[in-house]
This record gives sequence, structure tokens and C-alpha cells, in this order.
Amino acid sequence: MPYLLLAAATLAATGKALFCKFAGSAGGRAAFFVNFKSFSVAFLVALIFAMDELDKIFEISLFSLILSAVFGFFVAFTQFSQMKAMNSGPASLTMLIYSSAFVIPIIYAFFAWKESISLWQIIGIIILIISIALIVVEPSGSKINFLWLIFIAAATFGSGANAIIQKTHQMSEFKSELKLFLVLALMFSALFSLIVYLLYKPSVEKKEKARKKSLLEELYPIFLGIAVGCLNFFNLMLAGLLPAVIQFPIYNVGSLILTSVFSLIVFKEKIDKRRIIGYITGVAAILIIGIL
Repeated sequence: MPYLLLAAATLAATGKALFCKFAGSAGGRAAFFVNFKSFSVAFLVALIFAMDELDKIFEISLFSLILSAVFGFFVAFTQFSQMKAMNSGPASLTMLIYSSAFVIPIIYAFFAWKESISLWQIIGIIILIISIALIVVEPSGSKINFLWLIFIAAATFGSGANAIIQKTHQMSEFKSELKLFLVLALMFSALFSLIVYLLYKPSVEKKEKARKKSLLEELYPIFLGIAVGCLNFFNLMLAGLLPAVIQFPIYNVGSLILTSVFSLIVFKEKIDKRRIIGYITGVAAILIIGIL
């Protein structure tokens, strides 16, 4: 059962990445409104998952309520930071650093919860990082700028913080409140995005050329929201079932590999020998971490 959930989470993360590529084209204030729409849909997805427990929502513990607000903020913060990092710097290096954020919860779990890490798993993590580099780093990437450094650092920190918060809740005595915790967290994510959208009014904002959006473009935030809602639900369930050293590397890198494969098929991206080696190396590393 845990590994089926892990597979579902990996697929949901792949869907999120693909729809972020489409929905992330919005700039300025519009990016916050896209986030608001996607998190609103994710909130509705969470409501469906929690339908059988909604009558207890006003009885939720203060611990889950406060943690859901913190988690909701970091989810919105991370999604926005990742989108801006992709737009303001080299996409390949952005993906490399962001995908490597799985190391943060592993190290935290080792020290905070005394979760063991075997020598083979350490080797697997090192191989995973190498495989990510082979897949996404371009020899002739665009120049790095200070703004990009701020955004990618924020996105990576936020991703690691999200994983730690999920694990913290599911390691607590209030882990049975998982569904209601997620409902409130995604509600807070939507609210945070809306508040920033309403308050953020830059004096100068680049105006995009007016054009009528297609129906598919209007639906991208909805698809993104469905993926985000499912992803967070699966990850929260997994947080109490699998060690961090297994869950986060397989989930992060597995979704990266699947995203690359779908990009090859859907966007007709070219693949070279270096990326093929990276995919094979990544799969081998995942097997080392999950089995040995």
C-alpha cells in the first residue's frame, strides 16, 4: 500500500510540473491569481477526500490548525518562487537545485527523529544527484543573476520545509486529523495567494499583448489544482508510512524523470545520450534507495 501511494504521488507531481509549465506563463500580479485559482481547486479536491470527516472540522486541534496555516503559507510560497525562478534564470539549473531539495527532510529526519540511513542509501542519494545533473544541466545555459538566486533559494527551502511540516504532522499525536489538516492548509494557500494578489500593486508592470485565451489555457489552473490537491493528500499519507530517505528521493527524482519523458512525448523535446544515461542512472539510484 505505501508504495502504491508513492507511485500515485509521483504521478501527481509529474502532472503538477507539466501543468505548471502551461499555467506558469502568467507574470506580475496575474501569477498570484493563477495560484489562487489552482489552490481553490486543490481545496475542493481536499474537501472531496475529507467528505466523511467535515463534520469534525470545528473540533480540530490547535496544533493542526496552526500547522496547517504554516504549511499553507509554505505551499503557496514555494509554488510562486519556483515559477519565478523558472522565468528569471536557467531552467535546467533551477530544476537541478529544486529537485535536490529532498536532501533537506532526509537530514532533518536523521537528526530530529533518529531515522536510520544506510550506507547504500547514502550512495543512492549521491547517484541521484549525479543523475539529475545529467538530465537537466545544459553545458551552455543562460547566465545566473542575483534575482534568480533569491527565487531558487526560496523555492528549494520552501520545498524542504513542506516535506518537514508534512512529516511533523504525521509523526504527532494528531496524525488522525490528516484530511482536515489538508483542507485547511489548501484553504490558507488560496487565501495567501489572493491576499497578495489584492495587495500587490506594482507601480510599473509589463503589459502583455492583449489576446483571447483558448479554453485549454483557461483550464490549466484547474488541472494544476487537481494535481496539487491529490499530490498533497498522497504525500501527507506517506509521511507517516515511509522513512524520509525512501519517500522523498523516489518521489522527487521519479517525478523529474517522468516529467522529462512526458516532455519528450508531448512537447517533442530532443533527447541525447547524456540524458539517456541520466534516466538509467536515476532509476538505478531509486532502486538502491528503495530496496537496499
